[in-house]
Amino acid sequence: MRRKPQSPQTLARLLTNPYWIPRFIARQTLIAMGGPAVRALTPARGLPERSAWDVLEAVSKHTSLQHAERYRTLLCPDCLTRFHEHKVALPDRSLPLYGCRNCFNSETVLGCPGEVVAVLDHKLIGYWRPAGDTLRVNALRRHPPFHFDRVEIVDATDKEVARLVVQAGNDPDARRRARRRQLAENEP
Repeated sequence: MRRKPQSPQTLARLLTNPYWIPRFIARQTLIAMGGPAVRALTPARGLPERSAWDVLEAVSKHTSLQHAERYRTLLCPDCLTRFHEHKVALPDRSLPLYGCRNCFNSETVLGCPGEVVAVLDHKLIGYWRPAGDTLRVNALRRHPPFHFDRVEIVDATDKEVARLVVQAGNDPDARRRARRRQLAENEP
């Protein structure tokens, strides 16, 4: 029987367990978890500073080995947001952490070296489909804001187009809003 995965907060608390096996399992699980573990490891959460820093260093090394060379070509499959180099501040230095700009996910990735296209097409099946280096995202089925480089309107009503425009305009992500303004200015 598989056990339900524990939350990063629960795992962080296990780092103070008097027995070494739960501490070891918690540490390794937090490292594999990557970005989502960072918030649970801040010393303000009641953890001994040295213990939290050691795990943060290991998380940084883990995400750097996995994603540092290609993070600009990766998307979070949950948020469809490009990966980013985050900085985790320690008292004596900062560490790089590679993961989703929104949710810090670094465990699961979607490779997309090319552009992301928001497609408005009733005939497009599924949420997204790779097409060579391009990722085509069905904007009619995907309603939370996501990263896209351009829009293709194939088969959509005026109302559906307007919904995408409003959704993009109300996007809480400042980087995506700035990128969309830049794209709009470069349109002929």
